[in-house]
Amino acid sequence: KKVQIYDRRQHHLDVLRHSLGFHDWSAILACDDVQNVYSEFLDVVKYYIELCVPLKTVRIGRRDPEFIYYSIRHKPIT
Repeated sequence: KKVQIYDRRQHHLDVLRHSLGFHDWSAILACDDVQNVYSEFLDVVKYYIELCVPLKTVRIGRRDPEFIYYSIRHKPIT
C-alpha cells in the first residue's frame, strides 16, 4: 500500500514559515466577518503548504506494524 505524506523536513518548513511571514495579510485583516477571515486564512495557509511542502509517497508493506501506518497517517504538520 502506498500513502502520500508531506515531506516535513526542516528546510521545507522554513520555506513555509518564511512565505507565511512575508504574505500580505491586510486583505484578511480588513474583513468584518469572522467566517470570511477564517476561510481566507485557511485558503492562504493551504496554498503555501501546497507550494512549499512537497508530498512524498511512502510504501507501507504488509509486514510493517500497524503503528507505523498509523503514525504516518495521523502525524500533524508541525
